[in-house]
Amino acid sequence: MNTKPRYLFIILLIIIAGLFWAGCGGDDDNAVNSDNHAPVILSMSADPDTMASNGTITITAEAEDSDGDSLSYSWEADESWLAPLSSFSNMIILINCCPMDAMDSAWVIAMVTDIHGAKDTDSIKIWITP
Repeated sequence: MNTKPRYLFIILLIIIAGLFWAGCGGDDDNAVNSDNHAPVILSMSADPDTMASNGTITITAEAEDSDGDSLSYSWEADESWLAPLSSFSNMIILINCCPMDAMDSAWVIAMVTDIHGAKDTDSIKIWITP
């Protein structure tokens, strides 16, 4: 029996499989467009800078996108006693939902995302007094 054609057939199958496998890669539909630039949060501010125990605080994030893409904002607080009262794009109003016996602090995190899924995150520390 001649083994040379069998080896050539196996080598041909390996080459075809390798070409097929290489052709299937690199088409990630969820990847961020390489021509797109991520938005940048330029600043965050709190008004007032210290929150009274029964009061509210407004956090504002200023961001820009060099591509001119529209931006969406999402917010998170790392303490359960801070609850969102309302949110308006680049601004959120938080209220203290629990009585405080002592001064405490919390981080408020802003995430800005453009229409292509590129994002930037920043945070600000706020203080609350009883």
